[in-house]
Amino acid sequence: SPARNRAPKPAVVFINGIDKVDDMAAFESAVDALEKRLGIRPVVLFAPAHFAGKQAGSSLLNVLEGSICTASDCSLIEENHSENAGGKYLEWAKKLRSQQVESLASVDDEMMEAFVEFDGDVPRAMIEAALHRAVAA
Repeated sequence: SPARNRAPKPAVVFINGIDKVDDMAAFESAVDALEKRLGIRPVVLFAPAHFAGKQAGSSLLNVLEGSICTASDCSLIEENHSENAGGKYLEWAKKLRSQQVESLASVDDEMMEAFVEFDGDVPRAMIEAALHRAVAA
């Protein structure tokens, strides 16, 4: 696609305004649209997280760590959040992390080997190494 040809190096994409929508499906729809446009699945590092009573856009889901981040700190989901909301985001983080691994495995031989060796449950350090290789490529 033309967009992919213009960006031979890895690119960082910020999806403006998506943090204002209280809906995981809207974020995933935006990521799906990027995949369709670029011809490759984006590796999601952060996603919007919404909690009742909190200002929209005040929290992010750190996919790699499985944590919720605010402007002042990050905490593991299961430690600091109600079971209902935390469980929802923990499952979403696992899904997005699995997509990270699959996306990286499709373009990185070492990640593909790790994907097979660890049956998809690739350690964080190996994911970070694959991200570094992709950026340095």
